[in-house]
Amino acid sequence: MKNKYSFLVASLLCLNAYSQSEKKDFFEANIHLVGTGVSYEKSFSEKFALRSSLEYDGSLSFRKNFNATGSTITFVMQPTIKVQPRYYYNINKRMQSGKSIRFNAANFISVDIAYKSSELNISNKDYYMLETLAFGTAWNLRRNISNSNFIYEVSAGIRYDYFFEEFYNKNNGITPELRAKIGYVF
Repeated sequence: MKNKYSFLVASLLCLNAYSQSEKKDFFEANIHLVGTGVSYEKSFSEKFALRSSLEYDGSLSFRKNFNATGSTITFVMQPTIKVQPRYYYNINKRMQSGKSIRFNAANFISVDIAYKSSELNISNKDYYMLETLAFGTAWNLRRNISNSNFIYEVSAGIRYDYFFEEFYNKNNGITPELRAKIGYVF
């Protein structure tokens, strides 16, 4: 009888050690190529997770001035609340080949739903960014940096922006999106 309890306790300790090393729910602080943010990711299965984030999301736009020589680079950051379902399609392949999957280090496809506020915008050209609801999809790559709590993430995709202000509704449209960020997982 004592051996059964010892086995049960040892099994629970091993299971706890595994779940701590392969942690699937975590908080993360990020520095983006343009912007910063904090997020929480909750895994619902081996391949599906839901990420929610609060960001100061930034964007760069390049415009060629036809009336004058040169071009203009506009930089804008605005408060953003984002929800992102993720499908980690190659996490099993990485695990089988002995590669790290710590903090969901794998390739994934995501769908983004983001609300971008028009308040507290920061811009280099006094550019006013409108209140926006954005829907997007992207291919993403997520990896650990040297088996630490630091990660990097790169993504490429498209998004549809819907502007709430009636005057600008005609400017709703599809935009290409490239993102890069470095983060620390707590």
